[in-house]
Amino acid sequence: MKMYSLCFLFLASLTCAQQTSGDVHSLFKSGNGFLRECGSPDAMPSNLSDAYTHGVCEGYVTGVATGAGMKAGTFCLGPAVTNSQTFNVVLKFMRDNPAQTERPTHLLIVDAMKAAFPCPANK
Repeated sequence: MKMYSLCFLFLASLTCAQQTSGDVHSLFKSGNGFLRECGSPDAMPSNLSDAYTHGVCEGYVTGVATGAGMKAGTFCLGPAVTNSQTFNVVLKFMRDNPAQTERPTHLLIVDAMKAAFPCPANK
């Protein structure tokens, strides 16, 4: 029974991946693609396809922020900062800086984190 459940979940995730509304892979290329695919932070996903896309978007931001944050002094996230919060920070940064959204998404994520979560200056 457990094996059937795992197979069902795997097949359901593949179905969602194929039914996404746009090209999810475009969100990695530039801020423009990211905003096109991920631009609704407050809306709850209304179907499995939207939920999948939202998960990819938030997961990508979390992955980039975690990786970049490993370098000391890049930015400093507090212990209470959530993945959803960092996702919303990135969306706001891109919307507030439309002239930069042709740049690669990962660079915009790092810039957003630096702006929102600067490290305290060493005195």
